[in-house]
Amino acid sequence: MKAVRYYGRKDIRVETVKEPGGFRSDQLLVRPLWTGICGTDLHEYIAGPIVTPATPHVFTAATLPQILGHEFSAEVVEVGKDVNHLKRGDRISVQPLVMPMNDYYSRRGLNHLSEKMGCVGLSWDWGGMFDQRRGGGDDRACRRRAVCRR
Repeated sequence: MKAVRYYGRKDIRVETVKEPGGFRSDQLLVRPLWTGICGTDLHEYIAGPIVTPATPHVFTAATLPQILGHEFSAEVVEVGKDVNHLKRGDRISVQPLVMPMNDYYSRRGLNHLSEKMGCVGLSWDWGGMFDQRRGGGDDRACRRRAVCRR
């Protein structure tokens, strides 16, 4: 499958990558429908790497090259057996922030302040700029279509 991969300052390539595999029972496989390019993507291109990890990310272990795309909507293609609030064919928008749910900040509902926070499409193994994506099936990662209408 084709993916847009970021390697470093002014180095973005469209490449063929292996299909995602081995997703866990609490994850989904999605097919991106729409992906936005935001200011963070532009800053990474012009002056990066800034947010994208040149060394393994402390929580996600992701490193460059990185499949871009942290603002996207998608269609659910496959659902892990422990995901019960989404089904194949659902349209979702992705909340891109990922972090441990048991650290000091997350236990207090302040997930976005976690020192280990990562971001889909910047410091996660997949982003929205490719054919299919593996991701978490919990409410923190995916929202139903009502949040993102076409």
